[in-house]
Amino acid sequence: MRASNGITLIELLVAMAVLAVVAALGAPAMQGFVRTSQLRGATNEVAYLLAYARSEAIKRGHPVTVCKALDVAAEAPECTTNAANSWQGGWMAFVDFNEDGIPNTQGTRSDVRLRVGQVNYAGLQIDPGTNFRDFVRYLPMGGSQGSGGQAGGLFTICNHGKGRRIDIGNTGHTTVKELATC
Repeated sequence: MRASNGITLIELLVAMAVLAVVAALGAPAMQGFVRTSQLRGATNEVAYLLAYARSEAIKRGHPVTVCKALDVAAEAPECTTNAANSWQGGWMAFVDFNEDGIPNTQGTRSDVRLRVGQVNYAGLQIDPGTNFRDFVRYLPMGGSQGSGGQAGGLFTICNHGKGRRIDIGNTGHTTVKELATC
């Protein structure tokens, strides 16, 4: 009897079939894992940005505004109030000396851009609610104020039916909550 040094074609086909079944069963679970990770990452990015803006407002003693931005890749991105533009398109944080919600570079005191960012995954939606439709402003004492004129509000971030919510209290503190559905 001769010793075998390899595998037969039948053994190779069986191994490939088992691998295909395992991959087919694992793909939907992996897709759900990726979407959940994207949702958590996007939520953490926005929550961090808001906490950073609040901290900078307190530290600098001047209001800091976070607005939705037109072109985050531009050298000097601008804020937008156009309803067609959304928060997932990008945002910008800046010291807003005159509290107008627009980064000014003219005049005696130019606003200071602090941070620009974007989280844009397929299927991701960021809903700022009515108060934070265009911007969130943090005041030197730490409180928040939205473009709707109210203190406090929320952001809801959804990704393929799953969601998380960032609640911003009147004092500017943020809390993140899981949503059962979105």
